[in-house]
Amino acid sequence: PPPSSWGPAFASVSDARRRAADGLSVLATRNYEDMARNTASRTYRIRKAVERLVATYFPSLWKPQYSMVTFSRMPYDEILRRDAIQEATISALCAAAGLASCLSALAAAKFFLALRMK
Repeated sequence: PPPSSWGPAFASVSDARRRAADGLSVLATRNYEDMARNTASRTYRIRKAVERLVATYFPSLWKPQYSMVTFSRMPYDEILRRDAIQEATISALCAAAGLASCLSALAAAKFFLALRMK
């Protein structure tokens, strides 16, 4: 039998893995919903284009969800946390600048993200 001191270590690892597994479940469900419902929407495609531009101009501040999932070792629950910040940022940019002029809001994005990601 394992030493009794292992109990807290197992509990800690189990808790972290559970949060990550729950995050993966949420990400998978959202991906399915995006593919099924949103990809035909012009607004959705514009938002994704703005996200790509922000990621291009501010790579240290912005990582697309796909990149975080596919090309990092970031836990899935952390990806969800960061993605929520980024979604709020894109929504604020698009609301403030209007969808047609989101590009003019890139400077505001850098400032906003620098504050929120810390």
